[in-house]
Amino acid sequence: MRNDQDRATIVTMDIKLKAKFERRLITLKALADMMDAHPSSVRRWLREAGIQPVALGRSANGAIRYRWDEADAWLKNLPKVS
Repeated sequence: MRNDQDRATIVTMDIKLKAKFERRLITLKALADMMDAHPSSVRRWLREAGIQPVALGRSANGAIRYRWDEADAWLKNLPKVS
């Protein structure tokens, strides 16, 4: 059996792990591959859903990513096709 301190440690680890995934970023290409759709379509759908990209770097060649927690919530709320 686990004692209270073990349970507290597990809860703390779960919170830290959740926080790590909430800060995680994903590329447009990765999202498009997950959805088996063209990146332009996924970009349009994300924009229509109000999900803003995150720019990494200040130049025109900076990387663009999306927050995984926002993208994941959006994916989970998409209508299911049977």
